[in-house]
Amino acid sequence: LRAFEAEYHQIADTLATETDETTHDKLLHRMDYVQHRIEFLGGFDYQHRVETVLEGLEIPRERWNTTAENLSGGEKSRLALAKVLVAGFDLLLLDEPTNHLDYRGVEWLEEYLKTYAGAMIAISHDRRFLDGTVTSVLDLEHGRLIRYDGNYTKSRDQKIFNDETLRRAAANQQAFIDKEMEFIRKNMGSQRTAEAKGR
Repeated sequence: LRAFEAEYHQIADTLATETDETTHDKLLHRMDYVQHRIEFLGGFDYQHRVETVLEGLEIPRERWNTTAENLSGGEKSRLALAKVLVAGFDLLLLDEPTNHLDYRGVEWLEEYLKTYAGAMIAISHDRRFLDGTVTSVLDLEHGRLIRYDGNYTKSRDQKIFNDETLRRAAANQQAFIDKEMEFIRKNMGSQRTAEAKGR
């Protein structure tokens, strides 16, 4: 972005004094391309986005111009998260993104992710964060992956309901099997042997 932005301003400066029509047209064409690349990569407001994210993740302004090796472990983690958020990827893969954030930082991150243009996959033990940000949950259990619509609480309630439904169905099936087995035991070797064999 910085390289394209510098080129854009350089072209603008050159255009102000360029008198050759062919060169002028080439510069306008290049300027149009550069402008589209800047917009594609996030626009001219990237510096504002960087500042917004750094402030939201509570990295102190006086630390913005220091090198990463001079940051604390928590600041490094927040900086890595900031880098991912500012980059504007189509898909965010977030593993415990709230680990090094205080309450205000978590609230800010929730609000930021609600308006994020891309998709997000988050792994988190922070139920409140999941309730505030996700719209579906994937549950992996016993080698089966099940998708639930809604936030964490809604998906948990649906999972409990589904598990209870399966438990009742299994109990009903077992009761039917037990009843059939009892019939078979009682009727083998009697007048109803054929029926018992059929069951």
